[in-house]
Amino acid sequence: MRKSGPLKAWDVLDEAFDIGRILAKEGVMTLPHDKVKEVTTFEIRKLNKQDKRSQVPQFLNGGGVMSLNNSTFLILAEDLHVDLPAPTQVTTVDVVERTPLIDPWYVTSEQQAIAVAEHYHLFDRFYAETFRSLPSGRQRLHKEVGLCVGEGQTQRVTISGVQVEADALQIGEKSVLTVEAKLSADEMHAKQLFLPMHDALARLEEEGSDLHVQPTVLVSRSEGIFDLYAFEFDDHERITSHRVTVAMRYELRNHVPAAPQHQTMRAEVSANYEVPFPQADRLELVERTWLWLEDGMSKDAWVEEMEYAPRQFDYYVNALKWLRLATGPTSKPEVKSLAEVGSASFKEHVQAVLSTDRTFRSCFHLPKEEIRKLASIDLDERQDMSLTEVTRNRRALTVRSWLIALGLAR
Repeated sequence: MRKSGPLKAWDVLDEAFDIGRILAKEGVMTLPHDKVKEVTTFEIRKLNKQDKRSQVPQFLNGGGVMSLNNSTFLILAEDLHVDLPAPTQVTTVDVVERTPLIDPWYVTSEQQAIAVAEHYHLFDRFYAETFRSLPSGRQRLHKEVGLCVGEGQTQRVTISGVQVEADALQIGEKSVLTVEAKLSADEMHAKQLFLPMHDALARLEEEGSDLHVQPTVLVSRSEGIFDLYAFEFDDHERITSHRVTVAMRYELRNHVPAAPQHQTMRAEVSANYEVPFPQADRLELVERTWLWLEDGMSKDAWVEEMEYAPRQFDYYVNALKWLRLATGPTSKPEVKSLAEVGSASFKEHVQAVLSTDRTFRSCFHLPKEEIRKLASIDLDERQDMSLTEVTRNRRALTVRSWLIALGLAR
């Protein structure tokens, strides 16, 4: 896979400042932003975005980058990433009533994931404590944080003035949760746990509070699945001393009665069979791609953002074309607004289109365990398409995933 813009820029910096060699010898290095700007015009903020290991320059040999302050990078030989494996413990939660504005089977943002967790009391269930939400947002680190780094953790540096953000803060009688929310993530940067924890500790100490600060990760998977992880840092001066103390998977089971079907779609709302049947199983990413394209995002920018192969962009654009939400060349499509297609929302439009397709329609309200098989059979029987077994199964998976995301599967 080709290198992203940030990785190319880091290669230029390595050549200029010999970062790999110094890091191999010392285990730590600082790099002022002013020096960076002397050799590359690449945006500083993007150079510091390393949520995934794949975003780390290869010459760091598994190390990582974070901000020491607002004008300096801290580069470490240590792995700064945290793994988020699937929890082995599973708890099911039966959902029996429709809830306005919250759909646990169709989560497209971290804030929606938090809203679902709060509404279904997942934090309360996980910690056996009652929590309420506190205002949260981006702010400066409240106090300086000492950090032990380098070979044998013998060097000490100070983090100060950097921006800190918890996606959510939850307060109970005994604990404050600093919550980092993710969508379908298997890893994250340790700074997203370490710095919000220190910020909360400093603010609570200033107020004379003895509440325990609990770093917490919430990951929204597909199909109404939410994973919660409780973390601890054994040494508050070592960012790599993290460990998971407990993890739990919550599966929200859809027992909501099917809503009465009303014929509200316009006659021209239908699938576009001049493009391939959808093969883009993440419906929330179909919507995000539509919004990004509306904002002018290019194919290259999409590939860099998602870290997907370029052909995946084509699949998601073709899905939008099939839904009649995009036209033109796949490499540079033009998107249509909801007003142009006569729909009130993305989900309403998708459901209206799916209602006109025989394969999707035949799988409405079936048990989710049965959909992929039945969709594959129906796709095989259709006269308007000829698919290999592999392609047919992939498109059947899209049928299953989209219906689950729309709450149209049992």
